Amino acid sequence: MANAIPTSVAFNGLVDPAVLAAAVAFVAKLIHDALGRNREVKSVNTAVLAEVKRLLGVVKRHEAWWNGLMQAGDTTGYPLIPFSHPIYGKQVKNIGRLPPEIAGRIATFYGYIGFLNSLQNARGQYRQVTAFDSMYHESLVTFILSFDGQFDDAFAKFGL
Repeated sequence: MANAIPTSVAFNGLVDPAVLAAAVAFVAKLIHDALGRNREVKSVNTAVLAEVKRLLGVVKRHEAWWNGLMQAGDTTGYPLIPFSHPIYGKQVKNIGRLPPEIAGRIATFYGYIGFLNSLQNARGQYRQVTAFDSMYHESLVTFILSFDGQFDDAFAKFGL
């Protein structure tokens, strides 16, 4: 047995087929995992950005509606429904997967959405309806001015 060549090292001077197969399988697994992570990152980015785009449109329409109610002097008979953002709620743990150039803006964007929702919830605590109406409207306008156009490059990059 002293002259035996380990089958895992050589076979007639060539690499053993079992070793070659294992190496190919290992490289294929690395490539597969890398592609899977890339798809997952792209999916997270696309989902969060799609929600941002939806929310921008919703807040713009909401501001126009609210402004019309204010102009008519009739804001009291209408409920304010919080802006939903289920995708961000589930993906906030993955914020590090967002492109670094927009991650901070995304966090600020959703922070402001949270502020608008909190302001809606506080509506009943205002003694003067017009004080709430003005503050709420100004907050909506500030949100739109702050974020409109801020994600256009990212929307285009992800086909939104």
